Amino acid sequence: MMVAIFLNFHYHTLKTDTQRIYDFYQHYTQVHGTSTGWSSLDYALRLYDLSSSCPHQPWTELTSILDIGSGEGHFKDFLRTKHQFKGHYTGIEVVPEFHTTALAKYGDDAQTTFIDGEFLTHDFDTNKFDWVFSLGSLSVLQPNQAKYDEFFCKKMRALARYGTTIYLNDATLTCALSLQNVKHLATHNIDDFVHMLRQNFSPAVIEIHRLLPVAPQGVIIHVRFL
Repeated sequence: MMVAIFLNFHYHTLKTDTQRIYDFYQHYTQVHGTSTGWSSLDYALRLYDLSSSCPHQPWTELTSILDIGSGEGHFKDFLRTKHQFKGHYTGIEVVPEFHTTALAKYGDDAQTTFIDGEFLTHDFDTNKFDWVFSLGSLSVLQPNQAKYDEFFCKKMRALARYGTTIYLNDATLTCALSLQNVKHLATHNIDDFVHMLRQNFSPAVIEIHRLLPVAPQGVIIHVRFL
């Protein structure tokens, strides 16, 4: 009980700087000409494919997922089409324009819930999800990034029954690309991040995949809880 109280306290005190998120997407659009954070549709589809191809994700058996930073809801459509996922999809998005577009495009799906809110401060009550995804939410720089990453991942773990999937930008490769000029872009030392995961989520199976050749800086991390 004390652990639950401690984590709940930090979820509500370690807040996301949402203005940085708005600034990030505004600047990203100016640099890359896209609105939802991915440089092209091809990039997004490759990312979605790699994120949903972990052997520990039995799509015929999963009954619910949470998509943190769900944008315009395209990942939901991808899962329905590519994997015939028939469970409940919940997406949470902090950018109001993205949330509105997701509702307009996919809101008629009875097995879908779109939440207009910020992940760390949102109260999910007693809800848990078979698998939790964060495909970009940790790509926007936050104050005290290392501590933010830790508590973000702890909340993901608390909400997930079987595992999580996280997208990161590799700091060692991003610096050589045009992305280094994107305002508030967060990059990570992948070894340090995985070390943090192992410290907090053992025992777990951790798999690391790269979006080669389309985006060498893009890293997908699957965490399967044991």
